[in-house]
Parts: sequence; structure tokens; C-alpha cells
Amino acid sequence: GIQIFETNEKILAEWQKKYEHVIIDEFQDNNYLQTLFAKKLTPKGHITIVGDEDQCVFTFQGANPKNFENFKIHYEKYHPEDIILKTNYRSTKNIVEKSQLLLDVQKNRQKKELITNNELGSNVRVCEFLTEKNQFEWIRNEISERLFMKTRNLVQKNNIAVLFRTNKQKKRFEQSLTDELKGIEILTVHKSKGKEYSTVFIPNVMDGN
Repeated sequence: GIQIFETNEKILAEWQKKYEHVIIDEFQDNNYLQTLFAKKLTPKGHITIVGDEDQCVFTFQGANPKNFENFKIHYEKYHPEDIILKTNYRSTKNIVEKSQLLLDVQKNRQKKELITNNELGSNVRVCEFLTEKNQFEWIRNEISERLFMKTRNLVQKNNIAVLFRTNKQKKRFEQSLTDELKGIEILTVHKSKGKEYSTVFIPNVMDGN
């Protein structure tokens, strides 16, 4: 599409007239070519982007949080306006506060003060393991306790999630499950958007894979 736009001005002009306004959702997932395509369509700044650079998880597919900054530079003469949506309606106070601490140490990001009116919720636990095998074993044991131990408040399988950054990690964990644990939600972080669970495990947080 971009190649056609760059070599055929007539077709480009037709597409530029086609839309009064362009809205792009999940802008943090856009790669360079997708962003360039949007710019070609909107030479007069008739565009709105919706996204969160802190949720940019597809860098391995070319997504880049700098797209937000480049967007402002590209449309500078049209005076683009930032509208920050800082209220979290889904997560507990503990999760929002811990997320804020993690985000604040990141360099070259726009500062945002997150708030929520939800309950405090359970504490966030951070556990360190020497190997992935140890990590997976601990998660399996924790899940078993929540599902089967009468001394704890039992949780349904569909209310427990294990979230991974990549499908490779997800597959390795799935292969380690016993039959009695199959049926819990095992997803990539991206596929979990919009879903809610009472218990969530996020392995391999520190390795960046």
C-alpha cells in the first residue's frame, strides 16, 4: 500500500479524500510501516490515535513507543493535544500502585500518575528463582493449593491465569502441567487484554524474553 501511495499520486489523493477523520486504536502496537501508512492518509492532521506506550509489548514485531513522540513531531503544525486517561477502573489499588513504581523507573517515557477508586486488594508478590524449572514448579504448587486445599479459599480453574510474553514460554509451561491442572487460563500478555482473574501469575518478568 505504501509503495502504491509513493508511486501513484492520483490513488494517494483519492484515499486521502476518502476519510474525514482517521482513528487508530492500540497505537502502541503499530510498527514503522503501519504508522507511515496512517501519515500518508492524513496529510492535514485529521487523525486521532489512542494508545499507551507503557503497553508496548510487540517490539519484537517492530512496534516502538517512540511512535508517540514521532507522531507529535510529524503533526506539530496542527498542535496535537494529549488527553491522559489516568483512572484505572479494573485493577485494585495494590496493583495500580506497584505498576506505578515499575513504570516510574523507565527512562524516556511520559510521566502519568495512575489512580483507582477500587479496593486495596491482595498484596503483589515478587518471587525470584534460579531456573525456569524451579519457577514453573512453584507456580504449579501454588495453583494446586488454590484449587484443592481445603484450608484455603478455593478458586475455579477459569479464574486462574498464567500470562507469558511469548508463545514459546507459554508452550514450555503447558508441557509441564499435570492433567489435574489443565483447564487453567494460559495466555500471552497481549491475549489477556480485557480479561479479569482473581489470581494471576506472570513468569519470566525479569529476563525480557
